[in-house]
Amino acid sequence: MTQRISRRRFILSTLLAGISLYLGGWWIFKVRQGDTSDIIATLVRKKLDYLQLDEAGLNKFAEEYGPFIQQVSAQRLSWLGMFSPLYLYTDLLDSTDMMEILGEQAAIIFLISSDFFWYGSDETRVINYLGLYNPYVRPCANPFAKLEDL
Repeated sequence: MTQRISRRRFILSTLLAGISLYLGGWWIFKVRQGDTSDIIATLVRKKLDYLQLDEAGLNKFAEEYGPFIQQVSAQRLSWLGMFSPLYLYTDLLDSTDMMEILGEQAAIIFLISSDFFWYGSDETRVINYLGLYNPYVRPCANPFAKLEDL
């Protein structure tokens, strides 16, 4: 005596299996590694939505900036990275102070690490990432100084 599976039960079990695989893969490849690059890139995109950002540079910035986040926050952020495509287009996590503060910090450090200020804060051009800002590497780099003919 064979029992047939209903279409509804098949779709539901397939959907649950897909969600389980996605969550398990995210945990193995992102959370265990402490990878926060997805949510950092999304936060910067959202804060600087009026600028044209170089995507490759933004992703490189997110990878380099991730290790500077505290370990406690990094694990939470790596889980939240799973929802980064949804967060980019909604106000899903805007009410949390942690996301607001981290978004502002990441956006400021991205702008300092880019060529935005070198070209007079021109919002019409594509912003290129130069390298993670480190005052010990570039201590005299002051893009605000206008050193013309003295």
